[in-house]
Amino acid sequence: MKTLRTSLLALALSSTALSAAAQQTVCYTDSIPLQPTNWSLSVSVPKFDPSLGTLNLVDVCITGQITGSYGVESLDAGPSWAMMQLSAAVELRRPDASPIAQAMPASPMVTYPLTPFDGTLDFGGTSGASQSGISVLTTAQIDLTSPADLALFTGAPGAPGSIVLPVSAMGTSTAMGGGHLITYFQSQAAGIVSICYDYTPVAAPFCAGDGTNTPCPCGNGSAVGANEGCLNSFGVGAALRGAGIASIATDSLVLTCSNLHGMTTGLFFQGTSQAGGGAGIAFGDGVRCVLGTNVRIGTKTASAGMTTYPEVGDAPISVRGAVPANSTRYYQFWYRNAASFCTSAAFNLSQGVAVQWVP
Repeated sequence: MKTLRTSLLALALSSTALSAAAQQTVCYTDSIPLQPTNWSLSVSVPKFDPSLGTLNLVDVCITGQITGSYGVESLDAGPSWAMMQLSAAVELRRPDASPIAQAMPASPMVTYPLTPFDGTLDFGGTSGASQSGISVLTTAQIDLTSPADLALFTGAPGAPGSIVLPVSAMGTSTAMGGGHLITYFQSQAAGIVSICYDYTPVAAPFCAGDGTNTPCPCGNGSAVGANEGCLNSFGVGAALRGAGIASIATDSLVLTCSNLHGMTTGLFFQGTSQAGGGAGIAFGDGVRCVLGTNVRIGTKTASAGMTTYPEVGDAPISVRGAVPANSTRYYQFWYRNAASFCTSAAFNLSQGVAVQWVP
């Protein structure tokens, strides 16, 4: 029983690590420069491309900036006071004008004690006060997860287009006090919108050759978080990525391996299980991630350090791999690296990717 519990724990930890590694983010930013408050304009950002994977949430940030100055003068015959604040409401909305988030940059509320009117309307002296050079930034953030919002921010596969979002900046500056006061405000506002798409890629990377799983054979680990294979003799790790629709009925999945050298030849291959429980096993100058029943998807020669499958005339991956619906298959790229490097082997591998196939 102890052995069983240990195995189950190891499997759970491996699944958790794979799930965490699978999440990826792509971000876009657009902005409206400083201009006098009380404007209504718009920003435009690309929609999410569903060929990248499944959209989980839209992380929205709106940063509002206000700059400017203010002044107050008391015309009273006796002492008085005033409280002054420069502020604005910068709001981001959906195309139907429903609100998404609002940032409210504001300077500190300052109280000014004022003497009887000193005879000069200059927003200074003893009966007046002013403040210039004010600049304040405030950010509001929200995660959108409703099906309606995910659909709103999702475009067509391969050609997602853009979404136009209205932004407005209304002046909300405040003056309060007792007696006969004259005040002025001069303000400009700007808006910066950042949209990040958190998604599960169609081909989820695992078993990176960065030393966090099975160590690379010669300490030749790639950068942690880069999701690449072990470094080759050119000091880079091969990176395998996938895009398209992993569907048996409408298979448009394309695997691309980059960070290769010149016209390196290699093999895209498929397996039914993960080597080492997802951590991989040392193999050649790298780490093998894919085991089980293996299928040779296709041998390709790189051009400018990159190669893909399928190319024109190639069978779809689901056909070549005889993939059943509602199954998970694992892929890797195995390539020649004939230079004298690391082990005596003349090959290396990318990291692995996991693909969940739907009908």
